[in-house]
Amino acid sequence: MRSKYYILLFFAVLQLSSFAQGNKLFHQLEQLKKTIRQSTMSDSAKVFSNGAKAIRIARELKSKGEEGLIYQYYGSFYYYSNDYKNANMYFQKSISIAEQCGDLKLKNSTQIRLAFIQAETDIFKAEDEFNRLLKQAKKHRFVENSIEVYNGLGILYEDRMMDDKAIEYYLEGLKIAEKHNKKYFIAFLLNNLGLLKYENKQYEDSRKDLLRGLRLAIGEKEYRLIGNLHNNLGLVYRELKDYKASIKHFHETVAITEKQGFPFGIGAAFINLGNCYSLDGNYEQGLLYADSAVTIFSQFDDLEYLGIVYLLKSGIYTKQNKLNDARAYVDKVLSLHEQRPSITNYINTFQVRSDIYEKSGEYKKALDFKTRFHELSDSVELITNKDKLADLQVLYGRKRIEAQLVQEKTKTKLSDKNRELESTKWRLILIGLIAISLLVLGFLYIRYVRKSREQQVLFSQRLIEQIDEERSRISGDLHDNIGQLLSVVKSKINMYNTGLIHEITDLDKEVGEVINQTRTISHQLHPSSLEKLGLERSINGLMERTQANTDIICSVHFAVSNDQLSIEVQTQLYRISQECINNTIKHAKAASLKITLKEEDGSYIYKYRDNGIGFSSSTFSNGIGMMTIKERVHKINGKLNVISDQQKGMQLVIKFR
Repeated sequence: MRSKYYILLFFAVLQLSSFAQGNKLFHQLEQLKKTIRQSTMSDSAKVFSNGAKAIRIARELKSKGEEGLIYQYYGSFYYYSNDYKNANMYFQKSISIAEQCGDLKLKNSTQIRLAFIQAETDIFKAEDEFNRLLKQAKKHRFVENSIEVYNGLGILYEDRMMDDKAIEYYLEGLKIAEKHNKKYFIAFLLNNLGLLKYENKQYEDSRKDLLRGLRLAIGEKEYRLIGNLHNNLGLVYRELKDYKASIKHFHETVAITEKQGFPFGIGAAFINLGNCYSLDGNYEQGLLYADSAVTIFSQFDDLEYLGIVYLLKSGIYTKQNKLNDARAYVDKVLSLHEQRPSITNYINTFQVRSDIYEKSGEYKKALDFKTRFHELSDSVELITNKDKLADLQVLYGRKRIEAQLVQEKTKTKLSDKNRELESTKWRLILIGLIAISLLVLGFLYIRYVRKSREQQVLFSQRLIEQIDEERSRISGDLHDNIGQLLSVVKSKINMYNTGLIHEITDLDKEVGEVINQTRTISHQLHPSSLEKLGLERSINGLMERTQANTDIICSVHFAVSNDQLSIEVQTQLYRISQECINNTIKHAKAASLKITLKEEDGSYIYKYRDNGIGFSSSTFSNGIGMMTIKERVHKINGKLNVISDQQKGMQLVIKFR
């Protein structure tokens, strides 16, 4: 009897020991999972070494689902590294294991991550997939998966600039996370909401969301998320001009990124610190952090970020009135741009140079560079959206509503002015016959002013339309040509860095093509050939391209040398020629055209002729092209005469001194 008791006791102790060992393994597995999930791109060796340990423990615990989850983490690691091929491979492996062991939650979760990859190429299909997976997650009450889908849908709509819809999805996910007390998910959704509000300049609301998210992330010890929240709070406090608080949060960002071993994150935080110290008036400290950032990005040959740091240093030197040093760093940015084009840094040099010229008292140059900065910034803004079609639809809808509101206000103002004028007129008539002549003159003058204003408003509206069309064209060129080429270059570099290929071929050719495309766009924005070749050769080139691309026979005859005309006059005549040729190609149905320039009786006479179908007088007076030509002629103090005949075509004559 006693021996039987000892046997039972032995098995009980053995079972407890086994249970304790299982608990220990499970705890180790959870720690490894958290470490893998929080790893950065620089931790690739740790990711896979920790992953191998986690898979061994999962197999020891006989948990296929946990093994499949590790492969999902591998896929996520490659996704954040922009290696979608490997990410897709590991996600599919995770799904295969989930199907083998019947883990529907793991399968649903991994398919959500695949939907993020799909969003890179087709956001509409990705949206459909997210909605399908959300329906499945709700049916089986997969709380975390439902939150992740709402987050994904929010990101899709945020990328399409449909912020109201994005906020709606983020809040729906937040509501579920709060209901089930999922603190990590609450924190990262608050981070997304805070960022969206920051971008919409709702800085105080953004601050509240980010601070609440930070407290939760600290409690959960989610260090990557903590670092992101500190960084975002630093940005918000900078906009609120609380530079001390901003500096504090950026220092926290540095501390966390240093622990994670993420040098690029450290470098970016150094840039933010340098900027904030500069804004706070501590220029020496600002330069110190800028130099630290230079050291980091020089190691990785990252010319983009080096350019950003050089711009920061140039700005600080400008504030210190060390203008020679400021100019030297602007030149460094331009030199980097020649080696590896960076549109953003190139555009920002105009802003910095404007500040330098303003400091040195050269206000005209400062204004010119400021104007160029805003023009280029507005053009590039159009290509920042992943879903171009949806973005344009949203923008068009908003602009149309805004235009209608402005139009209604204008009508009201004009109506008020008309009533005012009528009242004034009747009051003046009552004064007597002596004031009648003055009343008539005043009425005619007001009518003339009103007509001039209406024409100016019409011209401005149509000019804006033309500028928008030109910006859309530039946007298309940058997106379709330069964007695709840069994507190819980036893909090759990523493949080289990850060891998928051992050498990079044809990279110089592709980079050269990017430079050529950039140069072409630059030449379209500003006819630099005028300064190098002169008006005659530039127009000859324009005519050769026209003749090569159309069936129109083109001819040019110049009896005036380039030295006789200023560069301003040459530019205006070149632009007028472009506009006329465009009108001929689009509307005239002409077989030939000719441009001549000669000197006669101390004046210059420019003629443009085609043998097309001409145009009506209303087309001449209301067309944006002709209105632009009038403005250009006025700019060179010339006189314009246009003759149109349906049989003989159109002739445009400009006489100027």
